[in-house]
Amino acid sequence: MEKVKRKSAELLNTLTKEDFQHCFDQWKKRMERCVARGGEYIEGEHSIVE
Repeated sequence: MEKVKRKSAELLNTLTKEDFQHCFDQWKKRMERCVARGGEYIEGEHSIVE
């Protein structure tokens, strides 16, 4: 478990502010699509938002 924690921290520390911003922007778009579809679950290729 400690090895997993250590490796996770190493990988997270390599992410940039832009990486986090992109992730947040994509999450926001997916949530907006979910709301627009009345909460319908979106899976697979339909969940990709670029």
